[in-house]
Amino acid sequence: TKIPFRMSTVDNITAGVQVDNIVTYRYILGSISLICFLIGFPGSVITFSYFFSRKRNVSNIQHLMISGVDSVLTLLILFRSMSELSLGEPMMFQFRWFCVTWGFAWQ
Repeated sequence: TKIPFRMSTVDNITAGVQVDNIVTYRYILGSISLICFLIGFPGSVITFSYFFSRKRNVSNIQHLMISGVDSVLTLLILFRSMSELSLGEPMMFQFRWFCVTWGFAWQ
């Protein structure tokens, strides 16, 4: 069976693909995202701590800010991969504290 057209990016990419293949694609995307998190987040935190301990000059402050932003972005990849691996079930969004924090972060 074919899936109907939907408005999300994932569904637009997979429009016309068999439903059982979409499950496979979501597991693959979730696994790749999880691997990126497992490699990227520790690397970003190590880089941040390295530049945090260095003498403060313009170059080191720039690297510190870049690694801080990268740490936050790779942390957000974790939530995306959890969503894909659970096939879109609301894992973290079932907790009120997370919804409030997420809403505040994106205002």
